[in-house]
Amino acid sequence: MQLNITTDYAICVIIYLENSSESRTAKEIADELCIPQNYLVKVLTKLRKGGIVTSVSGYAGGYQLKREFSTILLGEVFEIMENTMMINKCLEAGSLCYRHAEERCAMHKFYNDFQKDMEKRWLSVPLKDIVDRYKIKNMAISG
Repeated sequence: MQLNITTDYAICVIIYLENSSESRTAKEIADELCIPQNYLVKVLTKLRKGGIVTSVSGYAGGYQLKREFSTILLGEVFEIMENTMMINKCLEAGSLCYRHAEERCAMHKFYNDFQKDMEKRWLSVPLKDIVDRYKIKNMAISG
């Protein structure tokens, strides 16, 4: 399992906006984080639709966080940016085991437990807590 680059960009954008005292244009964000501007606009659009950022029109316009940084969960960003966070197709809603063995399959049960543990332990963590825990002094977020 590997997160796509779009999710990584989204997390970097959120942290960047948290550290910014004013709205930032897509160009400013793209230049600062070394993200292609056309790609960044797609990321910002998903984050806006997901209720994480807001856009302001006009001369002093740009993007800013819509909510307090401390309320934005890692799993919430993943959910907005990723197609799925299920570790195996058999766990996805509406998916059925190709062997019809959900009830007796040890791996299905393990995947389910693993998924629940991941959601409880990691995906429910606020981005702020991650940044605070792993912050390196005097070092900018790299993309």
